[in-house]
This record gives sequence, C-alpha cells and structure tokens, in this order.
Amino acid sequence: MWYLALSGFIGLVIGDQALLTAFLYVGPRLAVLVTTTAPLFAALFGWLAFHETLAPSAWLGMWMTIAGVAWVILERRRSETIAAPTHLGWGVSLALLAAACQAGGLMLSKKGMGHGWLSAQEHLAPQSATLVRMIFAALGMIPLLWIRGLREQRRRRVGLTVDPTASSQSGYGFAFCGAIVGPYLGVWMSLIATDRAPVGVAQTLCSLPPVLILPFAAWLYKEPITLRTVIGAVVAIAGCTLLVIDRAVP
Repeated sequence: MWYLALSGFIGLVIGDQALLTAFLYVGPRLAVLVTTTAPLFAALFGWLAFHETLAPSAWLGMWMTIAGVAWVILERRRSETIAAPTHLGWGVSLALLAAACQAGGLMLSKKGMGHGWLSAQEHLAPQSATLVRMIFAALGMIPLLWIRGLREQRRRRVGLTVDPTASSQSGYGFAFCGAIVGPYLGVWMSLIATDRAPVGVAQTLCSLPPVLILPFAAWLYKEPITLRTVIGAVVAIAGCTLLVIDRAVP
C-alpha cells in the first residue's frame, strides 16, 4: 500500500507538476525531448530494485526508440516558431526531474504490486494498484490546489483575475475526458506492462506518444508529415519491435 501511495505522489503529483512547469519555462517540445531519458532512469531503478538486466538487443531497442522519438520531437520543433526559453536551466532540470519521477513512480508501482517481496499468487492486480495510486495522488494534489487558491485570491485583490468565458466549459469537458484516457486508462495500461516486463522496457514503450500522435496531428490539425518525421517514427517503432521480440524469445 505504501509503495503505491508513494508512487502516486512521486509519479503523478511531483512528476506531473515538474513537467507542466518545465512546459512554461522551456516549451513543450524541449521538455518532452528531455523526458525521453525516462527509460534510462527506469532501467537503472529496475536494476537496483529488482535486479532486472536487459540483453544487448533490448538495450539496442531502447536506444533506437529514444532516438526515434527525439528525432520526431526535434523535427516538429524546427517547423514551429517558438519563443526563446525564459528559464532554460530550471526548465531542463524540472524536465529531468519529471523523467526520474515517471520512472521512479513506475518502479514503486511494481514494488507495490508485490514484485520482489511477494509470491506471484499474492500480487495485486494492476487495476487495483491504479486505483490506489489515483487516490493518494488526489490527496497529494490538495495542498497544491490550496496554494493555488491563495494565489488566485491575491490576484483578485490586485485586479488580475481574467473574466471566465464560455470556452472554459468546453475546456473542463476536454480535461475530464483527458483525465479518463491519460491518468486512468494510460496509467492502468502502464502498470499492466510493468507487471509483465522489466521497468525499463515498460517505460520505453510508454515513451511513444510523440510518435503515435503523428497521424492524429496530420488528420485533425493538418500538420505536415515530413520524410524526417517518418524516418524517426520508423526507427522508434523498430526499436519497440526489437524490445517485444527480445521479451518473446525465451
């Protein structure tokens, strides 16, 4: 229970807050690029906590996936006009902290499900572990929301509050749907992966969203898909395929 509680606080509270703050400091592209180091942290934590070792082919697949994702992110950044980072050092440091928290949260979740100290018959189901993580993450957000409420009160006193508009209602609707798809279903699937594979492999597979989102970006937002982007996506998918094959072969 306490492993899962700590994983929810570290991975979903500290990690997400660090990443969102890094978005503000250096922009989402650079922040996400730095967080591609999360599989390396996960491999280290998995080795320390569970003595998980990866075969050379698995390391090759991991590096291919990281390189492919980084290639895609850098290509998409080149095609956009982005303001200079306001706090580069702080932004990169927070993005690295977010990557370490993501990996650490995944490792603690695996520990909380019973790996390394309970028999396989006593392991907690990934869905139940997800519920425990969400409860403690929600409790961990209460102090942050309280602090934000105090800041909003100060802003009202000096007349800096922005008038709400009708668009905020649709924003809440999208946020609600995103909470179901990402923090619940996404975390649940990641725990299933962690339950059945080494932490480093699971974290690598969970690092694919910048690649998987490309078809939706082209369809919904008419973003061009360049040859370099396609090559990066192919390299990332090839790396993941190598990881899966390495796990499938006894």
